[in-house]
Amino acid sequence: MMPLPEKFDANEWFIVLFMAAAYTAVFLLPRRFPAVITAVMLLLSDVIAKAADFIIATPPYDLYDITDTPKFDLFDFILWLLYPPFGYLALYIYDKFHIRGTGAALYVLICSLLALGFEWLAAQAHVFNYKGWTTVYSLPVYLFVISLYLLIYRLLQQRFRILKHTDASAGAGPYGS
Repeated sequence: MMPLPEKFDANEWFIVLFMAAAYTAVFLLPRRFPAVITAVMLLLSDVIAKAADFIIATPPYDLYDITDTPKFDLFDFILWLLYPPFGYLALYIYDKFHIRGTGAALYVLICSLLALGFEWLAAQAHVFNYKGWTTVYSLPVYLFVISLYLLIYRLLQQRFRILKHTDASAGAGPYGS
């Protein structure tokens, strides 16, 4: 079992409040994507976040700590569950408004700046405790990660449409007969 934090303070409240707000927003939105695309993109946003944290926040770099407990605790795990709804919301807006071309580049920049603002708020609540890192250093990471995320979504969506069209042409539904 994962240990609980030694004390329930600002960083735990920050995580709980933003988790509630983010998941409420996701569940209130009308369904936009096929279930398989939703599942893959939610998992992907979590995997990307974990990978970035492991690369930057663990030795040999060890540039920040997550929460105020030196060991991995329940709220470190819960924090990882906060990334998927933000990725989903970004994807939802991107798809709903058919953002393409130079608009997509501007959208990636806006999302990256919003992520930077969120990270800054999280750092103020001691969710992230920097040791040789500053919030501004995250901007190129967000630009890359959000671009990659949207690219993977576009490729997945394109492949899904091809498979759906192929199956429909053969007289089967998108998941077979």
